[in-house]
Amino acid sequence: MKQKVYLRYFVFLLLLLAFSMPSITPSIASPGENEKFDYVIIVPQPIKGTAIGPLKTWKEKIGFSVKIVTLAEIYENYPTGDDADRIWRFLHDRYPQSQWGIRYVLLVGDVDLMPIRMLYPDGKSGSGGAYGTDFYYANLDVTDWDVDNDGRWGEFTQDSFDTHAEVLVGRLPFNEPSVIQNFANAVVAFEEDITSWKYQALLLGGYSDITSATVKTDSAVNTERIDQDYFAPYGWITTTLFEKNGILPSAFPSDYALSQTN
Repeated sequence: MKQKVYLRYFVFLLLLLAFSMPSITPSIASPGENEKFDYVIIVPQPIKGTAIGPLKTWKEKIGFSVKIVTLAEIYENYPTGDDADRIWRFLHDRYPQSQWGIRYVLLVGDVDLMPIRMLYPDGKSGSGGAYGTDFYYANLDVTDWDVDNDGRWGEFTQDSFDTHAEVLVGRLPFNEPSVIQNFANAVVAFEEDITSWKYQALLLGGYSDITSATVKTDSAVNTERIDQDYFAPYGWITTTLFEKNGILPSAFPSDYALSQTN
C-alpha cells in the first residue's frame, strides 16, 4: 500500500514540476552528437505541438532546450512493441547525457491518445491491483519493466521494481488544441508572475496515526522542518494549521487550529 501511495504521489509531483516546454525536428532516428534537449514534449499530432507552442517559447526564453516530438515520429523509429513500450524505448535511448540529456518530459493528451502503462506492484496473480501511471516513462535506467515476461509490469519482487526516476514526467490530459493552448498561456502567465503572493504558503499538519492517547504521530514535525529549512530562510510568509483539540493537542504552535471545518 505504501508503495502504491508513493508512486501516485510521485506522478502528481512530477506533473507539477513538468509544466514546461516544445519544437518539431523532421527526424529523431539518430540523435546527433551536438543535439541536446533537456525538455521533451510528446504530442499525439502536430496540431497539438502548435497549441503547446507558447509554453515551448517561454521555456526556451528562460534557458531550456525544448523539443516537440510526435507519436508518429516515435512509432516510425520504434515499429515493434505496444505503444507505451515504444515511447519508453524512445526516452530510454535519448535521456543519457551522452545523447539528448533529457531531464523533463511532458506528455500532451489524455490516455485515449497518449498511452499510459498499467503497473502491478503487489505482485499478485490476476488483474487485481493494477493502476495506471506515467512513472513508467520516468524510470529509464532499467532494461525491462517486465523481467518475468508475464505481462504484468512493475511487480516489486518479480520485476525487481526500481522507484528511482531518471527524468521528471508530467501529463497535460487534454486533447482539444484550444484547451491545450489555453493551458500553455496560463502556465506562462503564472511563471512570469513573480509578485509577493507567490511567496506565501499554507502548511497543514495533523496526526497521521493514533495508537493510544499518548502515542501518536504528529505530522506537524515535518511541517515545521519544511518551514524552517525551506521557507523561513528565503523570506516566505507561512500560515500554519495544526491539531489543537482532543486529548493530546500538537505541541507545536500554530496560527489556527486544524479542524474538519477548515
